[in-house]
Amino acid sequence: MNTRFTQKQLIKLLDFVGYGNLNAPIWCIGLEERASDLRRLKARLKFTPIMDLKRALHILGIHYYHAPPYKLQPTWKTMCRIVLTLKGVEPTRKELRDYQALGHPISNHLTSP
Repeated sequence: MNTRFTQKQLIKLLDFVGYGNLNAPIWCIGLEERASDLRRLKARLKFTPIMDLKRALHILGIHYYHAPPYKLQPTWKTMCRIVLTLKGVEPTRKELRDYQALGHPISNHLTSP
């Protein structure tokens, strides 16, 4: 199996900014999430610089964070709690699950690894 990337592919991977709205007043910035295997890293070549999180996860083959019953992702749960609190919403478990749509183009935030 060839695990080498072309220069063009490397640039494409490095051009990724994050999920959500680049013009948002709230940005959540953290470390790049792990690319747990070569297949997922290659799938990221389909990403645009700014992605809808649900679409990105679909490309990566991850479906359990945006489909009932919503599984709360620990890192996103913390970001959701912060954003909900800033919006004046009590971050209950239900609110956290409902808001886990974190990273949509029409959202009021950008989640950047």
